[in-house]
Amino acid sequence: MGILDKGEIKITKGFKTCKEMVYAQDGKLKEPGIKFIVPGTQKHDPSKLHTVIQFPNLDALQAFSD
Repeated sequence: MGILDKGEIKITKGFKTCKEMVYAQDGKLKEPGIKFIVPGTQKHDPSKLHTVIQFPNLDALQAFSD
């Protein structure tokens, strides 16, 4: 079973900084099978980051949320 989570996050340091932060955690995310499917900012408001994240199960989602 897989779970997709759509989120919207307010960012203050720009998309490039946010992307670098996610890639820096790549190993920690791959270990439990978490994958960013769609990360991107809103066209007319670059402070709004939209994401779709895939989780392999509910336990991985809960661990990520914590």
